Amino acid sequence: MNKPEKAAGSKTEGAKRASFRSWSAAQGITTNGIDYCEIPNSGLGIVAQRRLEAGEELVHVPFPALVTINTVPKAFRKKHKQITTQGLLASFLASSDLEKTAFAPWASTWPTLEDFRESMPICWRQHRMTALTENLLDETTTHHDCDLPFPSAIDHSSADSLDAFFEANPNLGLLQKQRKKLKADWGKVGEALPNMSFERYVHYWLLVNTRTFYFEMPDVKIHPPRDDRIVMCPFIDLFNHNDTGCNVHYADTGYTVTTDKTYDAGDEVYVSYGRHSNDFLLVEYGFVLNSNRWDSTPVDHCLMTHLVNTPVEEQLQRAGYLG
Repeated sequence: MNKPEKAAGSKTEGAKRASFRSWSAAQGITTNGIDYCEIPNSGLGIVAQRRLEAGEELVHVPFPALVTINTVPKAFRKKHKQITTQGLLASFLASSDLEKTAFAPWASTWPTLEDFRESMPICWRQHRMTALTENLLDETTTHHDCDLPFPSAIDHSSADSLDAFFEANPNLGLLQKQRKKLKADWGKVGEALPNMSFERYVHYWLLVNTRTFYFEMPDVKIHPPRDDRIVMCPFIDLFNHNDTGCNVHYADTGYTVTTDKTYDAGDEVYVSYGRHSNDFLLVEYGFVLNSNRWDSTPVDHCLMTHLVNTPVEEQLQRAGYLG
């Protein structure tokens, strides 16, 4: 396994990283035996600075350092009616002059819009942002610029009779679901903030989409829907994904990452975002794994086009093999 190398970078980049480290410490974030650096072909990542033993606590991020729905001022929240947590956090960040906020050092580690254009399938249908609004929100487009179709697990074109089937199968039609979610969030933001730039909003919507963690807020009697139980977590969001990785644990006090095995100095240290196929990873996060124990190739779409409204479909439904 090739060891990641720290990029030399410019003095400006060095100053940004020093600023982020100082900012992290000021937020009460503690780290042990790790640091972040540039990983070839992967952006930023976490690397062991010494030999790490299994069971070592690598980083703790206290609850006050998390960006939650409560981080957003009440007056700003009230402008957004029935919007998802992702949509609200994206609107809040897009509306802020981040260089003048307390988030500035952390924001220097975030992906750029150009990064998302290159890696996220939702952005691949155009090379110019002037065409993004039409193409990105057009649910009928199903092909890449090079005119090659996506796998059906990612992007499907189906007759109306199959809509319910794809709706019931979250591993199929991933890109359509993502487009619909963005379209709904953008509609709410457009009403609340008519002067918001769509280009800027997409950047932060994708940022929140790729860098949030599941979290149940303490002292909440009625929790929001599961998909809305998300927070942004500084420093831990720099860990890259693998199909196995360090243990990530949250509690009322915040987030903690603990090693799952031994790492040598110079090894990249991973966490796992979950048991996700490469189709899911590509659509949601903009990458795939060369080796992924959780990868799969759904064939449901091939079969169901021939089975919809047939006795076989009814038999599968009764037997519990459908949906």
